[in-house]
Amino acid sequence: MMTFDMVGKDRPSPPSYFSARGWSEFKCRKPSDKRRHGDPFPLPRLGDQVKADPPTRRLDSAMSALNYLAMAAFDKTRSSEDIPLTSVQLGIMDDLWRRVLAYGGRPDGLDDDKALKELGCNANLYMQEAKNVVDLDASQIKILSRQLQPISARDLAPPAVQAFLDRFGELVERPTHEMEQLRMQDDLVEPHWDPGLKRSRSARFQLYDKLFHAGLLTVRKRQKARMGLFAVGKKGNKPGNTQRLIVDCRQANALLKRPPATRLATPASLASLDFSPEALTENGFEVEDSGSFSWGADTGDVGDCFYNFAVPKACSWFSTGDVTSGRELGLRGHVFRTFFDEDSETDQPLDPDEPVYICWDGVGHFGSAKRS
Repeated sequence: MMTFDMVGKDRPSPPSYFSARGWSEFKCRKPSDKRRHGDPFPLPRLGDQVKADPPTRRLDSAMSALNYLAMAAFDKTRSSEDIPLTSVQLGIMDDLWRRVLAYGGRPDGLDDDKALKELGCNANLYMQEAKNVVDLDASQIKILSRQLQPISARDLAPPAVQAFLDRFGELVERPTHEMEQLRMQDDLVEPHWDPGLKRSRSARFQLYDKLFHAGLLTVRKRQKARMGLFAVGKKGNKPGNTQRLIVDCRQANALLKRPPATRLATPASLASLDFSPEALTENGFEVEDSGSFSWGADTGDVGDCFYNFAVPKACSWFSTGDVTSGRELGLRGHVFRTFFDEDSETDQPLDPDEPVYICWDGVGHFGSAKRS
């Protein structure tokens, strides 16, 4: 096995792909000012004296690229060999070194921009990397046995979010010319479907029957983007609850504007919250007895999933691509007398013979259609 030994002595390799001496050649030991505890970025960089070997240069370039993608500026860190690398950093660097040795140099004609474009447009995460994709079995998906009643997202949202929902076409959707350009460039990701469903319209409609019954599908007169449906295995072996239904929404994500960053509640963030009586009072809370006030955190399954909230203007962005009619749906037991028109934001009569798209209704059930 090739080791990262700067002195070139023959000796057994340590658990890492790198030798102990090799680690001392890395320049960065102190994280950047914006780094949080446990964050592996920025990854360290190699000193100039060890870049003569081509695999070593490729390793350094790979770490530079990852720092760039993570928006972690290496040049704003200070070097200190007293601070050891974390186990997460070691794991990433071991994996990079393994890949450098396995795949060799860069193919001719491939530059950074082309590589990033291919990575974003052609990579199929679900088939190449995901290990728990399974053949979809509707009897093993718990949500299909429920009847959901989504709540209006606007009624629950703070004023800033309400503005985005009220001005959906302006603040969420890309301008028409941008969307048309993306479509003409043929850069849109093809949604991933369960192979059995992709081959058979009959199999898809059998699943649609269950999704309609659960309140997760609706109809629209047009489609703005397509989605796909597949299943992944869940932990545990509870009968009737071994699979999770996944909606591939990458195409809609590419055509809509990038949303503002969401800050998650990390342990460090929770620990920094100020629950003092003064801070609570300043923020509008009435604190009569601070001694009885307590707070804490717990774990549990996610119940407030996106299909529990209603955004009627969004349904046409999640079309299955299948075209049907009110009459065909009525014969299958799903009677729609109206459809929600996203332009006028009103319910309009639905002609039984007029073609409609089957769309995901988990983010748009509220007021989206009327059934008998």
